[in-house]
Amino acid sequence: MNKKTIHPKTIVNIMRGLAVIAGAALVAGAVWMTARELRKEAERQTAETVVSAMEAILPERTTGVPEPYYSGSMPSASIGGENFVGLLEIPAYRIKLPVGAVWEADDIGRFPRVYRGDIYDNSLMIGGSPAQVHCYRDIDIGAPVYFTDLYGQVYAYEVSMVNHVSKETSVVSKGEALTLFVKAGFPSQFTVIRMRIKDGA
Repeated sequence: MNKKTIHPKTIVNIMRGLAVIAGAALVAGAVWMTARELRKEAERQTAETVVSAMEAILPERTTGVPEPYYSGSMPSASIGGENFVGLLEIPAYRIKLPVGAVWEADDIGRFPRVYRGDIYDNSLMIGGSPAQVHCYRDIDIGAPVYFTDLYGQVYAYEVSMVNHVSKETSVVSKGEALTLFVKAGFPSQFTVIRMRIKDGA
């Protein structure tokens, strides 16, 4: 039985073709990575610009204590065509972010947004992205977290629990004073940072 042989030039051409395909894949991957990093940098700069604008309009800071008569919608300010309700700070990780007033699941890369609830009745839930809330994997239990509303009142919390869930419905607050969640995986993996009011606040 005759065996077919492949001409050496054919092998060379095949190898060259594979090399071209592999090179194109590497270039495409590098372009995608570069585009992603550029987008993250643009989002970071957007958040910093909004933070600066908010700090310029905030009144003198005071210590906030949730009060029933504030219940309802939190005050908001329009900056660059977006409405914001306050600032979220996690000092140990050098995080200071504006919090958008309206939930848009596809637009949490630029800044966190209110998912539901409000700060005054201890029901506020905020959703953010891994790029903005970069400490979500290793944030310490007991880490202080602050939320400043547009009255200049600063509400102090500390991390009481961190868990990982696979359904958005599972991020809903279970009695925590403040909840911050991050969509950390595809298609639906969430890291949920639950907080209580900071002792002595």
